[in-house]
Amino acid sequence: MHTVIRGLVESFSKNFSLDQSYDLAKQFEFFVNYLLVAPKTSDIHLQPVEITTGDDDASLDGIAILIDGELVTSVEMAEDMLQSSRRQLEVKIILTQIKSGEAFEKKEITNFMSGVINFLEQDSCYPEGDFNAINHRILFYILANVRSIKNNLPDIEVYYATSGIYRETRELKGALNLIDKKIKEKTYFHSIKVEAIDRQKIIELHDNLSKDFTSRIRVEELFAIPATEKIPQSYLAMVKAKDYVNEILTNKEEGNSSLRLNIFDENIRSYLGENVDVNQNIQGSLSNSNNKSIFSVLNNGITIIAPNIAFSPSEKTIELTNYQIINGCQTSNVLFDNKDLLTDDVRIIVKFVSTKDNETINTIISSTNSQSHIDENAFLSLKDKAKLVQRYFVTMESKNTDENKIYFERRKNEFRNIVSLSSKIFDLRTLVQAYNAMFLNEPSNSSRYVKKIFEDKELFLEDDDESYYYVATFCLYKVNVMINSKKFKYGLLKWHFLYIFKFLALNKTNNFERNSSKANKNSEELMKILKDKIKFEKTINEFNSIVEKLPLPTIDIIKRQKYAHDLFSETQKFLKEK
Repeated sequence: MHTVIRGLVESFSKNFSLDQSYDLAKQFEFFVNYLLVAPKTSDIHLQPVEITTGDDDASLDGIAILIDGELVTSVEMAEDMLQSSRRQLEVKIILTQIKSGEAFEKKEITNFMSGVINFLEQDSCYPEGDFNAINHRILFYILANVRSIKNNLPDIEVYYATSGIYRETRELKGALNLIDKKIKEKTYFHSIKVEAIDRQKIIELHDNLSKDFTSRIRVEELFAIPATEKIPQSYLAMVKAKDYVNEILTNKEEGNSSLRLNIFDENIRSYLGENVDVNQNIQGSLSNSNNKSIFSVLNNGITIIAPNIAFSPSEKTIELTNYQIINGCQTSNVLFDNKDLLTDDVRIIVKFVSTKDNETINTIISSTNSQSHIDENAFLSLKDKAKLVQRYFVTMESKNTDENKIYFERRKNEFRNIVSLSSKIFDLRTLVQAYNAMFLNEPSNSSRYVKKIFEDKELFLEDDDESYYYVATFCLYKVNVMINSKKFKYGLLKWHFLYIFKFLALNKTNNFERNSSKANKNSEELMKILKDKIKFEKTINEFNSIVEKLPLPTIDIIKRQKYAHDLFSETQKFLKEK
């Protein structure tokens, strides 16, 4: 393996605490799968083991099924997402085969093709491990519910990767084209992408994950807003809608065809779909030739924030780095979906704001979204309690060794240039999943579609104890380390472990209420166990023995609250006998 690639793989394995028993070839599979899937998902805590097949899965090394940018891990999760959404959701299937050697061989690509086609068969002919079998069921559930999917069909991407240099020959091109042809014959997919990934592309994918993203757009009219201490630059500009779509919205790394999803991470409300009234009205204005020239008057405009903005008077361009669209998600999506209707006389008003101050960003988000009805949970990261939780993390960070430091990223990319190990950074969504499993006692919901938690639970209440949010997240961090190092036997039950852990660690099943007067004392005791390797591994072994008292659960059973109740009952018996 090339020296540079080997170095990147070893660094990646260290970052994710991958077990040293994994040979270099397997580590390379984890690495490349992660590089291919991570840019396409909204989950900053994607784990490489979640998308990489096991040794008992034939012909495929990686499978990822994404719905609306979220990794789907069960049929029930797919059902929750597709049935609860008011709009059609984008679905993407990613299949890979990854060879650590440097050769691209027709025979190996042909073998890969047989694995791909077998996976796309309703009745699989090849041996399947659990990972393949679960994803196979998810795929065919999706194909049975295409009316809930954007374009009424999913997209598929197929990658064959090695650590060498790809030099196209007629044989290799023909082998890849044959995969494309065979997939087309299935008529399952809206778009099909088949690509060879070589050393140069792998390095490019790696660099793109960590580098800043920048866009430059030409403005037609510009008004500079006076600077303040915390907002050094801001402009009100008129731009062509075509330029906005091409330069700001389009993910150019994806071949000028896909919407850049990460620029909406700070937007309070996600895209509602083309069928809601407000978006039908926007589309109607674009379709009406009389309204195109006055679109900038009819539309409320867009607000973009960025830590760095550079205006060039001579070129009349604005350059943005690591920007976020905090208001105008509906307009942006409708413009992107209807880009063929955009002519030079369609213009929009954009407010560009440069600030690095988090409180100022919060105020802008809250103010620009206050005129429309938005669910209160959408403002969770702006709550005072969420800020206090983050301060608690900062306080604990100063008390911990480097090994035990974790970070709560209340705002997107807060720690981008500070913390090198992404496995130590936890966003709002992941923190809530951990807290919900451990202290709201609903691990089944944490295993399911995470938006259910936001819909069903009140979070960051004034009397919540901050320490519980921290302990739950720290426990999740420790579990992830154990899973990646092959020291956690039941990886699919990690949320259930968080739920049961507190009972096993403190040898009791009461006084864990979210606002309990004993919360601080409980947290201190739990942290002692979590930081003690021997004691922590003991609780894992105890958890395993409790799990084994019950029939081994299927994925569907794991998602049901009854299984959590059964585990709790067995835990009570275990503690009585202890």
